[in-house]
Amino acid sequence: MYLLDSNILIYYLEGRKEVRDFVKMQKSSRASIPVISVTELLAKADLTKKQLTFLQSFLDNFSIVSFDMRAAQEAARFKRTYKLLFPDAVLAGTAHLLKLPLVTRDKHFAKIRELKIIDPFSI
Repeated sequence: MYLLDSNILIYYLEGRKEVRDFVKMQKSSRASIPVISVTELLAKADLTKKQLTFLQSFLDNFSIVSFDMRAAQEAARFKRTYKLLFPDAVLAGTAHLLKLPLVTRDKHFAKIRELKIIDPFSI
């Protein structure tokens, strides 16, 4: 299992080969998406009604991870320690709490020694 960052979901939906290949390669594992990434994805200002309907259906293929008190505490710790923006702290805290590798293109996550980072573009 692994946790997908919003940028990976966007690349997947754009049809980026590296990301699609990675997801296919991991098909025996179930990917999880933190609820904050769902918010980021569905909040894109230029989404049409058709795209929004598609995205909601697309998200049904994943396990959605809620943001609870334990995740909030981990996120706060990562935000303090690594000076992360709130959404990134939530993502890092959630990945760490669930002991899941974080699949992302964001290079600033590399400084977080407690996380295993996977970049599908470098595989």
